[in-house]
Amino acid sequence: MKRVSKTSILKNVKEALYRIKGYDGNITEDMDLNADLQLDSLDLVDLAMTLEEIYNFNIEITDEELEEFKTITDVIDVINNKLNID
Repeated sequence: MKRVSKTSILKNVKEALYRIKGYDGNITEDMDLNADLQLDSLDLVDLAMTLEEIYNFNIEITDEELEEFKTITDVIDVINNKLNID
């Protein structure tokens, strides 16, 4: 399977945030999902489901992984670990 860059993953995270909350501004990896983006627990579930859809359901984000989502970097890292398994 072709390796996926973190830049590509960030682009898809931005797309997911646009779909669920209409965010289209400057979203950076260090942003806090709650403090900076005001995402609540239901928004995080929507984010996970939207990312699974964007990746054509080739990934599944577990409840345990969802609990780890604090920053954009956390989201990128979970997806990166799922997509870039050798």
